[in-house]
Amino acid sequence: MKFKASNCIWLYLMLSWLSLALLAACGVPVNIEQENLGVGGSSPQAVASSFFEDFNRALQDPALIDEETRQGWAERLSSYFTPSERVDQRAAFRQMLANFAYDQELLGPEQTLRFEITYTNIELVARDGERATVRLAESKIILTWVEGQGEKQTIVRRREGPLDEIIGQQNSKFPVVQINRRWFMTEG
Repeated sequence: MKFKASNCIWLYLMLSWLSLALLAACGVPVNIEQENLGVGGSSPQAVASSFFEDFNRALQDPALIDEETRQGWAERLSSYFTPSERVDQRAAFRQMLANFAYDQELLGPEQTLRFEITYTNIELVARDGERATVRLAESKIILTWVEGQGEKQTIVRRREGPLDEIIGQQNSKFPVVQINRRWFMTEG
């Protein structure tokens, strides 16, 4: 089956993947003792940097079609969020990664879809005690459709867009919160 790109396919794919991953429904409260605190980060910028690095790595994983691989990435990505949000985030990441893997399977035999979030640096915008806001400076989403293997790869289509326009987060700002001296991403 040959994949045919339209002018809006990139927007559809980005919105469906990111809306599930970054704008999941409100979390169900979970007792911190019931669930490991997770990865988090040593600073507001560190947790955001690690999360987006792993998010990009997950979408580049050639084994993403495997359920266990997706589950591992969903666990890893959700561990950057507060324990009370982790159950919902894990489910959202599992679904988003399954959708992405499925869309990859629809491509032709020598076609690949690459998806990446880029930024120049992560800035601390505000901090008030145990809450902070970070911003991904000059952030954008890049979607590249490639045909061929190795040195014979041809870019069929490449689309870029500002991250904040795609996910609806003004100025690519993300809230983070500190729990037991570790920083975590949060929905708000």
